[in-house]
Amino acid sequence: MRLFEPAWKGFDFEKGLRAVKRERSQSKLCEIAEEAMYTEQRLLAAAKLDDQTLAQKVFAKEAGGSFITDKETGFFAIDCITDQNVLANLVISHTDHDMCQRALNRITDQPLLASVVTTGKYKVYHTGSIIRQNAVDRIHDQAILADLAKRANESWAEESGVSYKAVPRITDQHLLAEVALSTSWAGTGADAASRITDKDLLADVVKNAKFDEVRKAAAKKLSVEMEG
Repeated sequence: MRLFEPAWKGFDFEKGLRAVKRERSQSKLCEIAEEAMYTEQRLLAAAKLDDQTLAQKVFAKEAGGSFITDKETGFFAIDCITDQNVLANLVISHTDHDMCQRALNRITDQPLLASVVTTGKYKVYHTGSIIRQNAVDRIHDQAILADLAKRANESWAEESGVSYKAVPRITDQHLLAEVALSTSWAGTGADAASRITDKDLLADVVKNAKFDEVRKAAAKKLSVEMEG
């Protein structure tokens, strides 16, 4: 290290980290967040910034990297991100499943969760299938769940079976009937029909569903409801 060069610019990780912990100057912290040699030092500096716009950029950049050997550092970066769109992009684009899941766990925006389910751009096929299913488990918006169930024959749905995950989360009787009547997959429609308790809605499904399997499921459930 050159004379008077800041410790965070050197190769001594611990010494540099201690220097970042002591630093109070916002301008210096900005510099460290962007230029420090080690990820942990950059993240610590970003966490101390008053300028959250810059801090969020640093967190997003570091979270998007590869943390296979140090996932706790990656988790820290993701946990500091507050922008839901940035989190959704990480879920879709990261190549490490654990990082995808960590980011997913921080998303509450329902339309964004739906986009996580329906995107076709996952870099890792197996990860995409699991993440889609886990995203459905975080969706409570009934209309969104019904829309996902109706689109059961689209590639992302066939790949991961998300329509079968969506239907059990739908409690709205009219939306269940809509799924039974208009879904593109007979099995999904039959599942929806079996969860309807409203007799009039069941009768409508029996009469108008386009799949025989759905009509049979609705007729069976209607019989049960009539006896009850």
